Amino acid sequence: QGANVLVDVTNAPSFADDAVMAFFRSSTEHLVSAAKAAGVSHFVALSIVGIDRIEGSGYMRAKRAQEQLIEASGLPYTLVRATQFF
Repeated sequence: QGANVLVDVTNAPSFADDAVMAFFRSSTEHLVSAAKAAGVSHFVALSIVGIDRIEGSGYMRAKRAQEQLIEASGLPYTLVRATQFF
């Protein structure tokens, strides 16, 4: 409550295709719902450069699904597509 911006830097505990998709769908739906209920005015999410061009990875598909849920939320948003680092 009282936050203007939500910054989502969540990451899945599993990289298995079904598990990672379930994680990002569920967590993003919960965050979008909570942001709306709290009156958050902007949703920021960390994503990955080139995510929309990499379809062979279940993780990348799940991150793109996360982006799409945010895009469809009706909230003003920013997707920060950073390069991966280890």
